[in-house]
Amino acid sequence: MLPLEATVSAISYITIAVFLGQLVAAGFLLPQGQPATLRTALLVWARASLLLFLCAAWLALLVQGAKLQHAFPSAELLWRYLTMTQSGKTWFAREAYGVILLFIMWPLPKKNATGKVIRLVAVLTLPLVAARSLTSHAAAVRDDTAVAVIADAIHLIATALWAGGLVALWSIFYFGRQNHLSASLTAQVVQRFSRLALASFFLLLATGAYQSWIHVGSLNILLNTQYGNVLALKLALFLAMFAFGTLNFLSTKQQLSRWANTNNAAHQVGQRAFKRIGAESLLGLSILSVTGLLTVLPPGFTLCIRLPQRKWLPTRHPVLFRLRSSNLPKGPT
Repeated sequence: MLPLEATVSAISYITIAVFLGQLVAAGFLLPQGQPATLRTALLVWARASLLLFLCAAWLALLVQGAKLQHAFPSAELLWRYLTMTQSGKTWFAREAYGVILLFIMWPLPKKNATGKVIRLVAVLTLPLVAARSLTSHAAAVRDDTAVAVIADAIHLIATALWAGGLVALWSIFYFGRQNHLSASLTAQVVQRFSRLALASFFLLLATGAYQSWIHVGSLNILLNTQYGNVLALKLALFLAMFAFGTLNFLSTKQQLSRWANTNNAAHQVGQRAFKRIGAESLLGLSILSVTGLLTVLPPGFTLCIRLPQRKWLPTRHPVLFRLRSSNLPKGPT
């Protein structure tokens, strides 16, 4: 059950990030008056991503029901889950909000929506991304729960903007290779995305450090729990993504600017940028996949006892070995 639950969670994270990234690219990154076909293509991909997200949410509901009933869930169990639990009510609200967004999104590609309308839809998407925090590990933190949930929501939005924006940027490069978009347009889009990625990085750094502190708390838990090991993998992928981002910020962006000004070595520069952005996009999708696994694992604070002065003892410590799980903090039901 755990692999299926993690897979569904990863699909949910990836699809919502791609949805937001395509909208941001169409509304904020593309200059006004640029090829309508490119903006339409981004909106079509955004619409498809939102539809996949809603389907993944239904599958996640069935998986959650199967966990509760240890078999295929009955309609009665699902109804009780949706109406009597915090996570069920949040699921229902997110799904309803997502359906409303889908109805708003559906006609946009055919109507050649303006950048102003697309930007409005992108802003309306942020609550859909942030709402996942209401059923995350942050919601189970006993102290400063509101701060933990807000930090988690900001972390999710920043991740979606960076990783989803990278996928959209890669698709713009792909479209550009097929339709011979101008070098100046490509350089301008990359310039705008660089500012977005830089802001996202600092938000991720701050909120990620805070979340690691409240969910893990010590190097011992990071190294000796499954949650800590997966988090370490996520941090390694984040550092690799940061390295590629630095390379693109310091080198690729400059090369594209020179290409736009001189139009020399266009094929080599565009090919190199296409590969580098593709590599960074894959790392971003990998981070979202690992995040999906983290959400279905018990965090570090459920595997330890909190002592005065913020000291932590793992439950595998000999003195605490006999403690029952009922005495430990639990997540939201």
